[in-house]
Amino acid sequence: MKGFVDEVVILCAGEQIARHRRAYGTGTFVFEPLHYLALIETKPNALDQAAALKDWDLPEAFQHLRHLLEARMGNRGKREFIQVLRLMEAIPMEIVASAVTGSDPARRHRF
Repeated sequence: MKGFVDEVVILCAGEQIARHRRAYGTGTFVFEPLHYLALIETKPNALDQAAALKDWDLPEAFQHLRHLLEARMGNRGKREFIQVLRLMEAIPMEIVASAVTGSDPARRHRF
């Protein structure tokens, strides 16, 4: 682990596996939601209580998708929603969000 003024870098065998903003307040935690999704996938009912996801600022379309999936598929829909969130482990949020909303980010900038 390496500590810097504004961030903490976690290494494993010399390879960076995580990078977090640093917080100096007493009892202050800084979570990276993406780091918790694999664990939450094993316990999907923890999705609503997970502190790591509490302040995650996702576009409204994600909540709409979650409600649709859960209404149609119940608990399996919650698992599907978590898998959509996990796409952001490998794909930038903007691209996943455009897929969720059905918009084409390349088309938005064409006139």
